[in-house]
Amino acid sequence: SNLFTGTAFILDNAEEQNAKGLEIDTMWYPTDNWTVTFSGTFLDPEFTEFTQGSVFDSTFSAVQTDLSGTQPGNIAETTLSTAATWTWERGDYNGFVRGDWQYIDEITIQGGGTANFNNTVLGIAGFDTRAVNTINGSVGITRDNIDVLFWGRNLFNDEYITTTFNTTAQSGSLNGYPNMPRTYGVNVRAKF
Repeated sequence: SNLFTGTAFILDNAEEQNAKGLEIDTMWYPTDNWTVTFSGTFLDPEFTEFTQGSVFDSTFSAVQTDLSGTQPGNIAETTLSTAATWTWERGDYNGFVRGDWQYIDEITIQGGGTANFNNTVLGIAGFDTRAVNTINGSVGITRDNIDVLFWGRNLFNDEYITTTFNTTAQSGSLNGYPNMPRTYGVNVRAKF
């Protein structure tokens, strides 16, 4: 776990941490042209013993505390991913249409996973936690040696902070990185 000392980050180890859970991974072919996939992870993560952990006070300074019995940051209890792909052939052309959905329930992201951060201090919803609910899509067409792929990521422009961290040597300052916004593109590939 990364602990912030006010001027630097140091690595600290919890005495004991465990995670129990279930993982599912399935693939289904309802017809010759359709493929549906689903995967899920369901976890119960916990710092069994972490007496030297840290949380952040109203000035964003680290305060040493016992985090035993709390949930580690950056570990989601529920992670889901599903996709549906339809493939087709018409004469010299073949292609596919694909949509996928990724879901990660709310996790604590402050300080690289050290501790829960008091969101009421910041007053900025979601700055100390992250939840992902993203839909992507793509359409691909191939003829002879040419592949054309049209794609879109984060189609509904889901917004969240990927990680946050205290600014070194700047007391009271907190930084964060946003996720990628809605993005579109076209890839063209030729085979020789």
